[in-house]
Amino acid sequence: MPSAIGDVPFCDLLTLWPQVEPLVARALERDEAGRYQPRDILRLLLDCRVKLWVSWNEESQSVEAMTITETIDYPRLRELRIWLVGGRNMRAWVIKTRDAIEEFARATGCHVMTGGLRKGWLRIGGEGWVETGITFEKRLT
Repeated sequence: MPSAIGDVPFCDLLTLWPQVEPLVARALERDEAGRYQPRDILRLLLDCRVKLWVSWNEESQSVEAMTITETIDYPRLRELRIWLVGGRNMRAWVIKTRDAIEEFARATGCHVMTGGLRKGWLRIGGEGWVETGITFEKRLT
């Protein structure tokens, strides 16, 4: 059954959150520094500082994946950052989600899309995506 991809309207955030929260929690587990908890992401969503995208499985009537994006305005350009991604049944939604987010980025005047995801995601990025570096982190406590 095909998945429906879309950004979640503000009025539906709290309704979908119980299905999205476990996916967000799993995505945040990779951040060993513990910068965020799922409730922090919900607060950012409710403050309209980030945007939630979901893949909706029509057959099961449930969220099968989520993506959190953030638009960042710099003095000379606008960036759309793909921040958190998680879910199941990846083949059903990953390319459609990428394309929907890119369309949104273009429509909202973004000059660049970025993602701080695992290296393997570069394969999914498709044409035009290049590795521009890596991120290092050292825990000090």
